[in-house]
Amino acid sequence: MFFWSPIGNVDSEIRKHSDIVLNHLIKPVLNKFDIKLIRADEITSTDKLDQNIYNHLYNDELAIVDITGYNANVFLELGYRLALNEHKHNSPFILIRQQTNDRIPFDISTYPVYDYSLSDLNLVEDFKIKLTQVINDIDFTRAKPVTLTDAKGNPLKINFKKIHKNTTFI
Repeated sequence: MFFWSPIGNVDSEIRKHSDIVLNHLIKPVLNKFDIKLIRADEITSTDKLDQNIYNHLYNDELAIVDITGYNANVFLELGYRLALNEHKHNSPFILIRQQTNDRIPFDISTYPVYDYSLSDLNLVEDFKIKLTQVINDIDFTRAKPVTLTDAKGNPLKINFKKIHKNTTFI
């Protein structure tokens, strides 16, 4: 499972915020599911960092995205994961953000966004309960490749180079 958020430099307020969210909101929930979590700064590899991030976005069964602060890099990576949902397979993600009155950007406003608060312990517990419910409700089955068959159920062998450009499969 991949968690991405604004991270910032080691001693920055952004990093402290992300660490609190990671350690006190996300990890306690994922531990219940025995889900291994990784954040970009925890990747140990000699490959380029951005390539590792995109590999996680492509391959990980679940991603949690903290859109707090509407960071451009977070939104770029979110766009990539959204594209995967449209073209690759079921690539579930959960959008979270620190509670605010700010409007959610239009292009993601139709997705549920789960607000958290770090200033009220009751709200922290409510968020963890909600996150647990959301993860429980996710269908982790990946889309299966389609196999074309004839009327008897035998796989069709198709030479796609010879198919007329107006052929439609239903």
